[in-house]
Amino acid sequence: DARQTDSRTIRNAYQTATHSIAVQLILEGRGVKAYYQPKYPSLLVRMGVGTKVQDLSYVLLRDKECMVHVNKPGTLLVVEGPTRAQAGRMAT
Repeated sequence: DARQTDSRTIRNAYQTATHSIAVQLILEGRGVKAYYQPKYPSLLVRMGVGTKVQDLSYVLLRDKECMVHVNKPGTLLVVEGPTRAQAGRMAT
């Protein structure tokens, strides 16, 4: 029966399992940059020319389900999480 395999509950469960929420943080200004040193768990951010580099690794370890992606120039951070609340909490 087609109604058993195509129900709203199955569709919603599939969408919840396959979709995620993303938040983009744009870093602009002279000397502002974010990068991983040497790889994922250690995120370093410089907030301008002449400022010390801040280690934001503790932010990444708050929620294991969220991922933070950084573009090559280091001016765009994308926080991706399974729910809107988790992605928003990581971005703030």
